[in-house]
Parts: sequence; structure tokens; C-alpha cells
Amino acid sequence: MSEGQHTAQDVRAIYERQRGLCAYCGGLLGPDFHVDHKTPLVRGGSNAPENLCCACERCNKRKARLTESEFRMKLAL
Repeated sequence: MSEGQHTAQDVRAIYERQRGLCAYCGGLLGPDFHVDHKTPLVRGGSNAPENLCCACERCNKRKARLTESEFRMKLAL
């Protein structure tokens, strides 16, 4: 089991902090946005709010098991 925990209120606060935009591409998030782990659980990330962001489905699927910094480098290519 992974460390940390978050609530629906935490996710709502993250969404509002991001102003309803994808953390990676900056696109407008729809109602079916994904909650992404910046450092994936399989790579030692936690479920704590500090490790979460809201992402569009496309970015979250493309990111897969990459860390946030690895994915941002991939986007920059």
C-alpha cells in the first residue's frame, strides 16, 4: 500500500489551483479529467496531495510511468 492519502476536497483544491487546466499541456480540463501522480506509485510516489495534479486523459496516458520531470522533458522534444 502506498503512503499518503488525499480527499475529494484535496483534488478540488488542486483543480482550482490549476484553474481547470491540464498540468502538462495547459488545455481546458473536461469533467472526466484524470488525477495524476507526479511521481507514479510504481516509482515510489505517494497518494499525498503534494504528489497529485489534474491532467487531461491524453497527457495522463502519454505520461504513463514517467515522473513529472521526465514527461516534461519528453514534451519539450
